[in-house]
Amino acid sequence: MIEVGRESARAARTVETLLKVMEALEEGGKPWSELEARLAGQMSTATLSKRLKDGLRHGLITRTLRPDGRVIYELTAKGKAVLEWMRENNKNAI
Repeated sequence: MIEVGRESARAARTVETLLKVMEALEEGGKPWSELEARLAGQMSTATLSKRLKDGLRHGLITRTLRPDGRVIYELTAKGKAVLEWMRENNKNAI
């Protein structure tokens, strides 16, 4: 039973940090360095990397390589819809 509680807490932290990353992208696409600076103190760079990968895997975030070599992360339409839904249905989640 304790393990279930730990897993639930871990899942809640994962969702919380993913939502923070998505909120940071809500204003528009950003390179890693801007995301890292904006979210400093809220999560480690390892966690940021994991949440970006989670967002990519679930179709919430896109990763685009620009001609100048910069990688830009942006919210997808699905990612924007998830943020909107969270705000409408659970104001304390964001």
